[in-house]
Amino acid sequence: MNFKQAFSLRHRPAYDYYLQFFYESLSEAQLRNQPSEMANSIAWCLLHIARAEDIGINRLASDGTQVFDEDDWPNRLNVPFRHFGIGMSSNEVAKLSHTINIPALREYHQLVAQCTARVLENYPVVHFDQVVDDERLHKVLVEEGAVRGREVANVFNSYRDMTRGWILMHLGLTHTFQHIGEAMTIASLLGIQRT
Repeated sequence: MNFKQAFSLRHRPAYDYYLQFFYESLSEAQLRNQPSEMANSIAWCLLHIARAEDIGINRLASDGTQVFDEDDWPNRLNVPFRHFGIGMSSNEVAKLSHTINIPALREYHQLVAQCTARVLENYPVVHFDQVVDDERLHKVLVEEGAVRGREVANVFNSYRDMTRGWILMHLGLTHTFQHIGEAMTIASLLGIQRT
C-alpha cells in the first residue's frame, strides 16, 4: 500500500462516518451550543477542520485555489474572516457559532473533501516530497490571511521546512481527527452519544 492509498483509507471515513454524524444527527441548536464559556462549539470545530484542510491542501500541499475563494463562500457561510479560527476568543467563537450558516457549512465541507481527493489523485507522489519554502508559507499565512497576526509566528514555525506530504497528512488527517475528537467530547458534554 502506498501513502496515497493509506491517506484515502482514513480520509474518506472521516467524512462518511464521523463528520456525517454531526451534520445528520445533531440539530443546529446542538451544533451551535458551547457547553461552557471556555469550550468551542461543534460548529466552530467543523468550520476549523474545513478551513484548515482547504487552506492546507489547496494552497500548501498543492498550488490550487481555496474552495473558500470561489462561489461567494464567505457570504454563503456568513463567515466574515479568512483565517481558520485559531486564537479566537470565547466571545468570537460564540458569535460565529450563532451566525454561521450550517447547511452551507456542510456543503462547503463536502467540496473541500472532494478537492482534497482530487489533489491526491492528480499530483505524482514525488510532488509531496517537496518542502514548502518560507516565501510560499508567508504568502499563504500572512498575505492571504490564513492565520491572524498574533498567531502567525507560532504557525509559521510549526510548518517551516515541512513537505507538502507532511501538510497533506497533517491537515487532511491528523488535525481533522484531533478536532473530531474535540467535537465528540463537546457532544458528550451536551448529553449526546453516538449510537
